[in-house]
Amino acid sequence: MVLVRLWRSAGPGRGRTQGLWGWTWPGRIRGPAPAAIGPSPPALSRRREVGRSSPPEPLRGERESSGRPPPNLVFVKTHKTGSSTLQNILFRLGERHNLTVAFPRYTYQFAYPQRFAAAFVEPLPPGAARYNLLLSHLRLAAGELRRVMPPGSLYLTILREPVRTFQSVFAYYRSTVPAFRALANHPQPLAAFLQAPARYYDPAAAGNGLARNPMAFDLGLEASGEEGGSRWDQELERLNRTFQLVLIAEHFDESLLLARELLGLRLEELAYVRLNARRGGGAEAEAQAPGLAQRIRAWNWLDVRLYQYFRAVLWRRVELYGFTRMKGELEALRSLLRETRETCLAGDAVGPEETADELRPWQPDTAAILGYKLRPGLPPAQRASCYRLVLPELQYHACLYHRQYGRELRVQPGTGRGSPRAGGCCVTAPPFA
Repeated sequence: MVLVRLWRSAGPGRGRTQGLWGWTWPGRIRGPAPAAIGPSPPALSRRREVGRSSPPEPLRGERESSGRPPPNLVFVKTHKTGSSTLQNILFRLGERHNLTVAFPRYTYQFAYPQRFAAAFVEPLPPGAARYNLLLSHLRLAAGELRRVMPPGSLYLTILREPVRTFQSVFAYYRSTVPAFRALANHPQPLAAFLQAPARYYDPAAAGNGLARNPMAFDLGLEASGEEGGSRWDQELERLNRTFQLVLIAEHFDESLLLARELLGLRLEELAYVRLNARRGGGAEAEAQAPGLAQRIRAWNWLDVRLYQYFRAVLWRRVELYGFTRMKGELEALRSLLRETRETCLAGDAVGPEETADELRPWQPDTAAILGYKLRPGLPPAQRASCYRLVLPELQYHACLYHRQYGRELRVQPGTGRGSPRAGGCCVTAPPFA
């Protein structure tokens, strides 16, 4: 099966001290005028030799790149954008190639919502010459990241349609973000907040960064002042120079194929299931209320500009990649994803009450986060791969930290809070084949 084939065929990594291997990519694409909505996805023509109903054959370059470690990489993990799914792909990549991960000094985030600083990073483990991956939540400060990561490191992030992002942020953090807290028990909390957001929102309050323009906040922008003006053109161009690729959640598969070429990955290394999704309910019904989407866009105007800008950049990249090529490789990727789900999963995503302890995502007070049950009776090699495919963010983070440092995550000073699952998955996770 495909996941066994993946782990057996991925050549050994070259250790933690390896530098960047050669890669080619078109120069950064200059973005459109930020006010432009950006093109709709073009129709992609069919590539006959790739789209098949049977499991796909390797695409061009897969076998040549299978034994090479990927380039050094920073993934700026934005909130509620599908970033946990991409992080899982990159965690598996790091584990497969024995890469050194830059972990937060304490728990799972780099002192968020403070701007990232090099001091927030756990020191290198013995024998490591450099970090290869940095994948945890942070607030972008590119200069500080460059102090930590080797020269030539690649920078990726992901954005999601702003209405859906804000709805998800509100549902997930309603009891923790100060601007949302007063409405935690309101029957229609999102509508109530948007009726008079200034009543609840204090931009100076610690922890309110996600309460307005959360994606822009994660990327280091301060949405103060007027919406117009050349300042935002310059800020968006600066971000475009920082990131080699900005993925778009609504076109995740297309984005993933662009990332595959950038990182020199094989198709099978892109296998994923959707992680950290929340179960629908009353919040979903409220989200359909008339006029709500318009109010969300008005309140999150900078996220709207950010998303429109980089969605247009993405489709320019797809054009350079080739529409015919993209169409064929999408068919191959989606065939792989269907096979992966059929191999690994006992069914669709399930609620926390049905998920095994070690595979249960962290549960906020205000939403139920879905997980997965593995298909019973999997052979050991398949189970090892499938287990990591569905392993939630906190458990995988703790497992890789334990593997790299031989200890559990540090307790946050002054909080008394540690990591109740730190290292736990290193005990329960089956070994790789």
